[in-house]
Amino acid sequence: MRTLTTIGAALLLTTPTSAKTHHPQQAKQLTCLDFHLPPDRAWRAYHPLVLGDKKARVRLDPNVPLRRGELILGVDLASMLDEKCR
Repeated sequence: MRTLTTIGAALLLTTPTSAKTHHPQQAKQLTCLDFHLPPDRAWRAYHPLVLGDKKARVRLDPNVPLRRGELILGVDLASMLDEKCR
């Protein structure tokens, strides 16, 4: 399993908040296995992901394409996925 270690503290991956507990589940490392590259060449998450920390969070939905050059919390995640996961 390839971990996207160069993200460092900029992006912390957590699973979405549970409706029953109203607390985010435990954080885990972001890996290449969380994403896929369909024929349109725009990375997508396999499942909903919440990236961020206590100050800022971004939700990535599976149907939303990640485009190269777009910054998510200051990180070009699509380019990083190209570099680490292809």
